[in-house]
Amino acid sequence: LLSVHTVNKEAAKMNDQFIKMASNLFSIHGIEKVKISQLTIAFGISEEQFFVNFESKSHLVDECLKQKINAIETKVPKIISCSQSSLEGTSIN
Repeated sequence: LLSVHTVNKEAAKMNDQFIKMASNLFSIHGIEKVKISQLTIAFGISEEQFFVNFESKSHLVDECLKQKINAIETKVPKIISCSQSSLEGTSIN
């Protein structure tokens, strides 16, 4: 038997993968043109399963944006650190 923790972890992983796939389709075709049915077919789930995880397409778009923002927020400190490191030893007259 799978533990609740394992099941929740797998569900979160699938949600994450679905959000990444949806974000990619939105980037290619535009949010307005991508239909829920296209998303569910591409990921191999039913529309009912979609609505278990997301209230609406708008909710999915919000989750896609949150994922993008989190990725950017993770990278910014690294970029700043690299920039500061490369500037050290450079003199500006």
